[in-house]
Amino acid sequence: MTVGSRVSSRSAVRRIALAKGLSGAGSGIASVALSYLVFQRTNSALWLAGTLFFSFGIVGLLTPFAGKLVDRYDRRRVMIVSDVGSLLTWSLLAFTREPLAIAAIGFVASVLAVPVGLAANAAVPNLVEEEKDLAWANGLIAAAANAARLAGP
Repeated sequence: MTVGSRVSSRSAVRRIALAKGLSGAGSGIASVALSYLVFQRTNSALWLAGTLFFSFGIVGLLTPFAGKLVDRYDRRRVMIVSDVGSLLTWSLLAFTREPLAIAAIGFVASVLAVPVGLAANAAVPNLVEEEKDLAWANGLIAAAANAARLAGP
């Protein structure tokens, strides 16, 4: 591998890490807003628990289907469409007052966001050429995602 291609692949990994970090932070911010809005409107722990389950808990069930989507289509496009769709859906929280609509927004936005992380992780081996760069890339992306989980909310 030449120095130029190594720098280029590292640059691509840094962009993915930044994108994953920003996306994760945005999702964290949205989850706090969602929780606050639902509890403020309903004053019900049951509503809050249900909303959180259907917006974040359900994601684990959808991951295999999102994985198939990520494997079938261009990962970069999947990440962009998924993240922009999720962002636009989350932005609807500013215009709604009804708890059911708030919960539905959380559900749809979370479903749309599932492919982002999967596509980013699946793209990494294609971006780096050397085994040692793969470990570095995975570590950088994991660090960005963990920082986002901490900083976002």
